[in-house]
Amino acid sequence: MPFKSLRQKRKEREEKTKMKELMKELRKSKLEEICGEDKELYEVLSNTLLLNPSQLKNEGIESLLEKAKNYERSNEEGRARIAYHAAGGLALYLGDLGLVRECFKKCEEKSSSKMREIYKFFSNEENAKRALKIAQEYYKKVKPYS
Repeated sequence: MPFKSLRQKRKEREEKTKMKELMKELRKSKLEEICGEDKELYEVLSNTLLLNPSQLKNEGIESLLEKAKNYERSNEEGRARIAYHAAGGLALYLGDLGLVRECFKKCEEKSSSKMREIYKFFSNEENAKRALKIAQEYYKKVKPYS
């Protein structure tokens, strides 16, 4: 018989819903797994972690900070923010809480967008410590390019 009963249709819908939920769980990123239910922390780290920190590690954090300061002196606020963002991301990778807070504080001062709230997250020391802990755990699990 070509017609499906209401019970069959409902069962198929339920199975599709279960399958979608299962696929959603499988697609969770490592960062989502580590952050768990902390959506704010996930949002912050997904915007600040570096995918390939080794590229910047070779350049060195001091070099990035010097570039940022030079941009500031030249009144190139956008470029300064980008350089501080890169330095802050590298500081997360290296585990330097003081530099993380310093760099993202500078980013917050130079940002006029939604990113301001993300950078502001690091101004609270407890938040910064939490983010640093999760970032270190993330980099251990993901093992970015070395």
